[in-house]
Amino acid sequence: MQEIQFEATVKDGYIKIPERYSSLNNKKVVVDILDKDITIEEKEDRVKKVKEYLRKYSGILKNTKIPPDITIKEIREMRIKEKHGL
Repeated sequence: MQEIQFEATVKDGYIKIPERYSSLNNKKVVVDILDKDITIEEKEDRVKKVKEYLRKYSGILKNTKIPPDITIKEIREMRIKEKHGL
């Protein structure tokens, strides 16, 4: 595996590969996109929203009869039993 870096502009949903990398044409590649236009305020806003979400929903099972280490499979089985009266 090799790593190649170059700057490009996405135009109409396409990224033009420089001539020196023409050997990559019609090959599957992994593309990492870094958007320099994202402002610090936008990043801070996202962090704030995530922190608020985690604060709001942390401990949601604390005051219920549901154990905190319950698995998704067990929750699904429990809901099916409740729904169908089993």
